[in-house]
Amino acid sequence: MKKISILALSAVVLFAACNPKYNPNDARTFGLKGDVKEVRLSEEVPSEPGDPMPEDGSFDQDQLEMTFDEQGRVTLDPYGNVYEYDGEGHFLGGQVPNTEVVRDTHGRLVSYDNTSFDDFEDVRFDIGTFSITRYTYDGKGRPATADINGWEWGTVYAYTYDGGKVYPASATFEGGSEGWNEAGKVTYTYTAFDAKGNWTERNVSRMTCSWELPWEGNPNPPVDTTYADMKQIRVIKYWSDKE
Repeated sequence: MKKISILALSAVVLFAACNPKYNPNDARTFGLKGDVKEVRLSEEVPSEPGDPMPEDGSFDQDQLEMTFDEQGRVTLDPYGNVYEYDGEGHFLGGQVPNTEVVRDTHGRLVSYDNTSFDDFEDVRFDIGTFSITRYTYDGKGRPATADINGWEWGTVYAYTYDGGKVYPASATFEGGSEGWNEAGKVTYTYTAFDAKGNWTERNVSRMTCSWELPWEGNPNPPVDTTYADMKQIRVIKYWSDKE
């Protein structure tokens, strides 16, 4: 036991020596651990029952999904939000000039807000960037919910985890857009990991129930249930990687 403890302590000391300023809070918010620098994602085209299986290599290839600076601050998140900081780590801006980022007393992301505009007639206004993302956390510091809202649309995800793992086992979601609702569940099966313990391959199964909002001519709209499966592959780089 003493030997194991010494080895574990040595690993911690080595990590601290290589990455003395890296704060893992932001990486943990996005289901990662270690001194992550960037994450690239390839996704298989989703398949549905009755559809032909995707051909081999039918992937959206190698998209940059997340980036973090040398201090561990997120600079690009999975929702396409960008973050800029000054030399002292203060948030400078994001998708729009008035982007606001809020962190809690633990330094964790609470919200990323692109909904503040001085003038809605401003030619810079882009409805695609009009959104706000809010997070809550569980007792282990992992996201419990992610609430994402845009221009007349929104979705809330609630995550479950296995043990102390930082990546979710499943998620339920509820949301919709003007005149349309949906709810469902996403289940993740992890099949490969890197040396840092971050997943590099997983299968994603999604069940979605969708329906129109009731109206006078259709007081009981039918519910349409669909199923989709896809495979995701990630390539992760770390600040401590040897060039």
